[in-house]
Amino acid sequence: MLAQRHIDAVRVAKRFESLDEPDGEGHVHELADKMVLPVGDPHRDRYTRLFRAALGAALDGIELRDRERLRLYYVEESTLAEIGKKLGEHESSVSRNLERIRREMKANVEEYLKKKAPGPALGEEQIALCFEYAAEDVPIDLGRLLKPRETGTVQEGKQKA
Repeated sequence: MLAQRHIDAVRVAKRFESLDEPDGEGHVHELADKMVLPVGDPHRDRYTRLFRAALGAALDGIELRDRERLRLYYVEESTLAEIGKKLGEHESSVSRNLERIRREMKANVEEYLKKKAPGPALGEEQIALCFEYAAEDVPIDLGRLLKPRETGTVQEGKQKA
């Protein structure tokens, strides 16, 4: 799928090359106004807005210690060993916890999109499009989303942010 997207992007870029001049072999290209550009998904903006809202809601619902794990790993780009040292865990525990958090976050985002999103409920295909569009072009500022909300220690664990 990624290869096809790359090919599509190359094709779109080639549409903007000069058509009045011959190519390297002396052929003149077809006129650009005769080409038909693919129509985008009219729901794309809605899906990306819903994804942002779902991600924010999912992050708001996680424990303080899990927020700190995500912040250290994704924002500060700390290694598993560094995170383990800061949180008093073994690095394999940090890795397992990050994987657990990712699974929970994905499930929470999907749950939000299925049941809590404003407007008509989204089906599985629409939810898949939300994730796909988010991966392609939703700017996500994890530094802002994961900034510490309260002072104190994250060693205590089960506190909600």
